[in-house]
Amino acid sequence: MTHPKEKPFPLFSLPDKKRLWVFLTWGTAALLGFPLVYGLTNYIAAQSANHYSWYFVWETQAPFIQEFVWLYLSLNIVIFLPLFMCDADRLKRYCQTNLVTLFGAAAIFILFPTQLGFERIIPLESPFREIFQNIHTLDKPHNLVPSLHVTFSALAFFAVLETHRNKKWLFAVVSIWMLGIAASVVFTRQHHIADIVGGFLLAALGIRFFYLREVVENPQIANQHQQGAELHEST
Repeated sequence: MTHPKEKPFPLFSLPDKKRLWVFLTWGTAALLGFPLVYGLTNYIAAQSANHYSWYFVWETQAPFIQEFVWLYLSLNIVIFLPLFMCDADRLKRYCQTNLVTLFGAAAIFILFPTQLGFERIIPLESPFREIFQNIHTLDKPHNLVPSLHVTFSALAFFAVLETHRNKKWLFAVVSIWMLGIAASVVFTRQHHIADIVGGFLLAALGIRFFYLREVVENPQIANQHQQGAELHEST
């Protein structure tokens, strides 16, 4: 039995009604759920009598580079990329996977409350002083493993690359951006290496067992996606 090729999807486009509806439902749930779940688990972790220290001593010697905060804050752009670069189906699965990984991370935060090994620094000059003051006010040093900065970035980038899988230049750009975000969580003294590894692992689990669950269960869907990507590349 043959399957029609998946309609090629433009690299970047304003969301249509279908994508907007998906984002207003599942996307809003993910956006509103994050501060509620993350804030609650951080509060619970802060009340714990014992905190784990999952870092190497040599990590604490990493330099503080205030300019990396721009890469750190770029997550606020990254999480919206699938809205403009993915079809409604992938956008829905992306938003749902964000929710699943958020609650998975919340369970880890409560079971294994951690303590940041870095001394937090407030720069003297603006706008870095105000930016880091806000970050430190909102983000207490306990929800560390996994780094949701890494998880959410990896999920968004994967959804984009899975939509436009044959564009090698896009893969290069996304890889550099992802590495920059991962480095930023260390150089802004927000996370340790174990947190980054945990963030990537949580994203991989979310992708394998939730985002790609239909593809894994039905290889014919994977073939349709591949045909669509090839057709898009040829146009």
